[in-house]
Amino acid sequence: MTISCSDESNDDIQVERNMTLNINEEHNELLSLERDQRTHTITRQANIFETSEIIQTLNASDEEMSFFTFKPQDSFTGEETVIITTIETSSENVNNSRKITTTYNFTVQ
Repeated sequence: MTISCSDESNDDIQVERNMTLNINEEHNELLSLERDQRTHTITRQANIFETSEIIQTLNASDEEMSFFTFKPQDSFTGEETVIITTIETSSENVNNSRKITTTYNFTVQ
């Protein structure tokens, strides 16, 4: 899923992603690179999970990358929801920011 906005726009964005995972499957997603000037927070956590976190790691160019990892609890089947709020700051004006709220609806089967 891709959502595009102009750089001049600071409108908040709502995204909903419906995803199906197999039992014990892990979902990994690159959220941003350091140069994107985004901060990420899990604002609603799943109830039953083994891993549900945002981690930062360095790439080969020593640039920080933010990843979201979700893995349901072993043998769990059903539905879980995680909401991540991202604040995107303009490189030209730190007072100009946009909030992106992404809802991940996981169906584990």
